[in-house]
Amino acid sequence: MGESKSDGGDGDVTATKLKHGWHELVDDTVRANEGLVRQQADKWARADSDDFDDLCQEGRLGVMRAHRTYDPARGKFSTYALPWIRQGMIRWLQRNS
Repeated sequence: MGESKSDGGDGDVTATKLKHGWHELVDDTVRANEGLVRQQADKWARADSDDFDDLCQEGRLGVMRAHRTYDPARGKFSTYALPWIRQGMIRWLQRNS
């Protein structure tokens, strides 16, 4: 009597939309914290090299890692993300010294 069978397609579409939304949220977070990343890269970049862009990339990865584990109860995101940003930059400098 008009029963319809679900092949699970709707769930797949919803999961894809959620995943896409998650990626947009992460991208927005990275863009919103670009100034913090650039400020830290400027502090850590060696004067005689072209480290700045690489350090910025490591900082962005740090923002992504922080975003994955962030709990709003911990306070401001930028305060929480700062150690993750620095850690990525310091490790990059250690690997490339």
